[in-house]
Formats: sequence, C-alpha cells, structure tokens
Amino acid sequence: MYAWDADKSTILLSPATVLYAESVEENTFLYCKKVVYQTPLTLAELELRCSALGFQRVSRTMVANLHRIHSLKSCAAARIEATMENGERIMVSRHYAPLLKERLGV
Repeated sequence: MYAWDADKSTILLSPATVLYAESVEENTFLYCKKVVYQTPLTLAELELRCSALGFQRVSRTMVANLHRIHSLKSCAAARIEATMENGERIMVSRHYAPLLKERLGV
C-alpha cells in the first residue's frame, strides 16, 4: 500500500507495519509504531484490500491490524479497549466488538 509523509513524499508500506488506520475529516491516516502516514485509500478500500492480512473494522472511523493488538480489555457499554504493540489504546465499538471476538475466536 502507498501513503505519503509530512513532506508529501510517497512511501510504500508493507501492510504488516500498520497498526491501525483512522479516518479523520475525510482523510485516512495509517498509524505505524512511531510514524503516521496519510493515504488516499478510504477505510472501506483498506478493509477490502487487507482483510485477508488480518485487518478488521473496529469502529465507524477505524480499521485495526489484528496481528498488532497486544491485549484486549472489556469496557462499559459492551465496548473493548485494544492496546496496540506500541502502547496506544483504541476503542472497539459495541457494534464491531462481537465481530472482533468472533474473528479472534474469543
């Protein structure tokens, strides 16, 4: 997949390096361990292209790489807090929590 950095240089990324993707004001950002890149792909396109590689929709605005989740914690309102490999925490919405559990087999 490709993205660009703050200098608008085009970067080729291996999907395995992406922790999660987030949509903010019609822009999609790819979060890696230490760097954030912007991509022209929508979350729907990213989910479709990378589903077989372990990417899963976790909220309306986020797609996570399941291979980069360190731990899961149940929260109020049937949500799940996912801690990523770099320590960042993202919330799995109550709508997507059952789908995540099913895919992970928990």
